[in-house]
Amino acid sequence: MLDTLIQYDQGLLLSLNRHHTPLWDVVMLTLTGTSFWLLFYAVLMYFICKRFKLKAIVALLLVGAGIALSDQASDLCKHIVERYRPTHDVGIRHLVHNVGSRGGLWSFFSAHAANTFTVAMFTSLLFGNRRYYFMLFVWAALVSYTRIYLGLHYPLDILTGAIVGILSGWLMYRVFCFFERDPFRQKRLKNKDAGYIGLTLVCMLFAALMTAKITLKL
Repeated sequence: MLDTLIQYDQGLLLSLNRHHTPLWDVVMLTLTGTSFWLLFYAVLMYFICKRFKLKAIVALLLVGAGIALSDQASDLCKHIVERYRPTHDVGIRHLVHNVGSRGGLWSFFSAHAANTFTVAMFTSLLFGNRRYYFMLFVWAALVSYTRIYLGLHYPLDILTGAIVGILSGWLMYRVFCFFERDPFRQKRLKNKDAGYIGLTLVCMLFAALMTAKITLKL
């Protein structure tokens, strides 16, 4: 049964990974980088500080702890399971469209997926705004998808990472509730503020697309 699951996972990867163009190669390589999202993270920090004042310090420490937890869980699992990345698997690596680095040796599970879904889950619970909830999970899914597009992870790596990230974000939020007994009381993110966050995301995606077009013309 495990062999069948692995075969389906490989087949799905190759099906998703084969759809590529030079433009989207550059875009996906940009979007997968943690440093590209620093402005976005700064905007999130601003609204956390705006809503929770001094207790924002606790919230920021906990989201950091959640990311560290999911990241270390990924690293530990990779060395226990020892599943080769698509780019290192001799059986399929010649079929994989790889962009940029081939990544580390082990694949299961994706730290990118775990970390981004940790942020999405924790801040969505923190803000209690449906529009924000939708935007952040779309963002986390997009960043996670870049790992498949670039040939660095299997879909099962992404799914497992997303589940771990959601659990990590939920756990850190429950810890936060000990410090803030009623996090939603007068602290829900306003739709206007959620719109500003959404606008930031759209601008960054547009910037990635424009950067890719300029890069290809040079």
